[in-house]
Amino acid sequence: MKKQFPDLPTWVFDMDEVSAGVYEVVGRDKLGRRVSAKGVDLDTLLENCRKEARKISMRGQTEST
Repeated sequence: MKKQFPDLPTWVFDMDEVSAGVYEVVGRDKLGRRVSAKGVDLDTLLENCRKEARKISMRGQTEST
């Protein structure tokens, strides 16, 4: 399943159950940057990937100014 969030408009997050009760979240932005996490708590994995994506996006903004 794919998901996007208003606070990260250039990112798309894919969420998959890769084994019984084990999930993988992979986020990619339009520049090809990537975050990922694997574990048993989908909500926590998604939130952790969103946090990392925000950090990456903020770094990109500060480097371009």
